[in-house]
Amino acid sequence: MLYNLLYLVLLALLSPLWLFLAWFRPQLWAKARLKLTSPLPAPLPAGPCRIWLHGASLGEVNLALRIKENLKTRQADLDFVFSTNTPSGLEALKKNAVEHCFLLPFDFAGSMRDLTQRLQPRCLILIETELWPNLISAMAQQGQIFIANARLSPKHLRLYTALRWLLTPILERIQLVQAGNLESLNAFCALGMQKERVRYLGNFKFLLPPLPQPQALKKLQQNYNLQPDEPLLVAGSIQPSEVAPLLQAFKALQHPQARLVLIPRHPEKGEECLQIIRQQGFEPTHPQVILVLEFGVLPRWYALARGVFVGGSFGARGGQNMIEPCGLGKPVALGPNTPNFSEEVAILKEAHALRVLQNEAELTDFFNFCLHKPDQAQQMGKRAQACVAQHAGAMDHFCQSLLQELTP
Repeated sequence: MLYNLLYLVLLALLSPLWLFLAWFRPQLWAKARLKLTSPLPAPLPAGPCRIWLHGASLGEVNLALRIKENLKTRQADLDFVFSTNTPSGLEALKKNAVEHCFLLPFDFAGSMRDLTQRLQPRCLILIETELWPNLISAMAQQGQIFIANARLSPKHLRLYTALRWLLTPILERIQLVQAGNLESLNAFCALGMQKERVRYLGNFKFLLPPLPQPQALKKLQQNYNLQPDEPLLVAGSIQPSEVAPLLQAFKALQHPQARLVLIPRHPEKGEECLQIIRQQGFEPTHPQVILVLEFGVLPRWYALARGVFVGGSFGARGGQNMIEPCGLGKPVALGPNTPNFSEEVAILKEAHALRVLQNEAELTDFFNFCLHKPDQAQQMGKRAQACVAQHAGAMDHFCQSLLQELTP
């Protein structure tokens, strides 16, 4: 009841924000309303061993899908359900033909209790750090709780330390925390988590991605009228604010055959990106600029690229995951603002497998490097792929430990 009361107070305090979103930002309001009114999934029959995976958004959902694949190879009779907080995460699950997936309702005690009774899971795996108190309390009555690739930044640690009196009962209900870095391991211990229940064996995100199927790549090339060896520069997971700098850098290139592929992190922001493209003197039908507003195709574009820029790094977003294009053996660059991936960036930079750029001029230099020095660019991509492979393995350890914990 305490958590419910706190939620109600918080919702009341934020009510002016809801009104603002409803009036001025209808798209964001639609997302918030969907979260608050999302129906519970239909009850499921009891299964031999049902595992519930929850990922906040698209990146965590993709990690959850990889965990499922890993666990399935170890124990074929496992049954899975998935939840997420965002429409983009839900769409990704449906695109991957996940039968039982849903938006996680708001964390009220009654909803979480009803949800766990409907799903009847043997365990819940929270991807990264989703410390929902009523969800964890309800699930503790049903089965075991694990956190995979847990991450706590110094900023979040300060907040959670101030709320330690609320967090301690939650942490006591968690069976195992597999930390995503040493900083997070120490943070969970500082919050009172027993040391034997917190482990660090590496970062889950250092995972070699599966190679896209040749048929899928060929279909993509046909859909966009691309030649087999088209010189593509792919900017993935970008924010609208990054479109203009990318186009300015592209205009300065010394390669008339090159094409720039822009893939927003949020496809619903496509109209905003399109307006910026037009302001920069391009049209959607321009042969040199391609705007992609599809879910689930980013790995295919990365596989076709001569060079990759990963967005969210020239603004305040904090960066997006660069491991996927690095794991595909591509030369990769980022902007300077990547606090969300500081550990990954440091490891890749040390291996000379990643470029961190400060401005448009350096972005143009990187694009020219990828196009005009293909041998050196390929060597950079090979170093990136080798670095990812070297640090892989944490997910294997986690999945093995989880199944051992579940064994009667």
